Amino acid sequence: MAADLESLQAHNLESFLFLAEYRWLHDIPVTHVLKQGTLSEVPDEWAAKLRQMSTDDLNNLPFMNTTSLDKEADWPESFLQFLSKANSLSLDRAQNVDCAGTGLDATMSRGMNPKKKHEVEWMASLVDKVVTDAKCHLVVDIGSGLGYLDHVLHQVYGHPVLGLETSESHTCAAEARACQQGISCGGVVNRKFNITNGDECFQQLDALIREEAQGLTCLCRHKKTRENEAGEHHWKGTDGEELRVCVIGLHCCGDLSTSMLSLFDRSDHVKALCYVSCCYHKMAYSDHTSPGTFEYFPFSQSGKSQYRQVTQSSPCPPVSPFTLRLGAQETKCRWRSQTEEDHADHTRHVAYRALLEFTSTPSTAMRQRVRKCDFSSFQSFLTSYFPEDKTDDETRRQICDLKRYFCEHKDVFDLIEPWTCLQVIIQPVVESLVYRDRLVWLKERGHFDSRIVPVFDDLISPRNLALVAIKSSG
Repeated sequence: MAADLESLQAHNLESFLFLAEYRWLHDIPVTHVLKQGTLSEVPDEWAAKLRQMSTDDLNNLPFMNTTSLDKEADWPESFLQFLSKANSLSLDRAQNVDCAGTGLDATMSRGMNPKKKHEVEWMASLVDKVVTDAKCHLVVDIGSGLGYLDHVLHQVYGHPVLGLETSESHTCAAEARACQQGISCGGVVNRKFNITNGDECFQQLDALIREEAQGLTCLCRHKKTRENEAGEHHWKGTDGEELRVCVIGLHCCGDLSTSMLSLFDRSDHVKALCYVSCCYHKMAYSDHTSPGTFEYFPFSQSGKSQYRQVTQSSPCPPVSPFTLRLGAQETKCRWRSQTEEDHADHTRHVAYRALLEFTSTPSTAMRQRVRKCDFSSFQSFLTSYFPEDKTDDETRRQICDLKRYFCEHKDVFDLIEPWTCLQVIIQPVVESLVYRDRLVWLKERGHFDSRIVPVFDDLISPRNLALVAIKSSG
């Protein structure tokens, strides 16, 4: 997914403008759709058509192109424009890796669920290619967890790996798993370290990497290197040899991704980067000012300028934490397999939880009680939500109010799934914007060998985009 800087910047500006136009679709908690009257913002001509759709038609709508839809004369032109623009601003999510997946045997994949196994198989092969292309001596895995990926990188490809975790328990568990995997050669080490976006942190991390790189002595033979001498990848730091490091991360949460980008840009040792992001809504956000702002989004200079430009011409910023939460939801491939009962069940969950927003119950207490509720019918929901031994006047009043709210809003419940479908269409626009903005930042900083790779099957792992960058030798 290589693209020139000017094209990327143009896509980002169009994305900001698009999201500003359709704020009613993404800048809201799902449970507020009734209280804020969001469903009434679906254009009448859209609602009329969407309400008529069968389950199969609704499931396939996000995959339709405007040419095929245009054959039906009753599709509103405004909807065709919405769908066409969303499609054009969304990155292709079809898995496309120019290397074979890593085959894992039963021992290597021990403890991994099918999703994790799929991710490790493909991430390991991509990282190996990046490490090879960048001629790196060491892999530094930030947020290494239990070490699944690190152990495969070492066992299959022979790469020395330094795993960094903020959790001491994860570090200890990763070391225990390495022993269970038979890794005792000193080629994988784990350290507790919390990376943040600051010069002092990067200096400390640089020193740690250099120190650990000298001590990583791999004395075993590996699948890829068994024909070679053991220790082929070891950096000795002699004769002025430059240390070359590849920084990786699988599911980098919130602002960790931008910290890794800054580390890649500032550290002389770090020559390559390969990571998959997640939890965009957890990026640092301040609502103490109006409008609220993210600390590290947009990240690129052109993105910041575009964001200010669009915000100044709109009532509110085009992106909020709710927008980014949508960007971190499942992709449209899973929507396609929804059954009629799946849709009915989701409608009831959204509707009944949305009705609770009309009450004065604190949100934390509400969430705790809702988790154990029966959503099979509204009466079952009420019975399970309110404790049987609570028969005081306040409880009776709340039940009466909720029944009234139900009667007042039940006529729009059939718009919940169509509205959700519209969110499914807009989800890839949000996620693509996050990735393109970071890719623009890299290119603005002169790192032109940078690209976005759909590394996983998004039906198995929805966060399937990897950002890859290699510094030029010059």
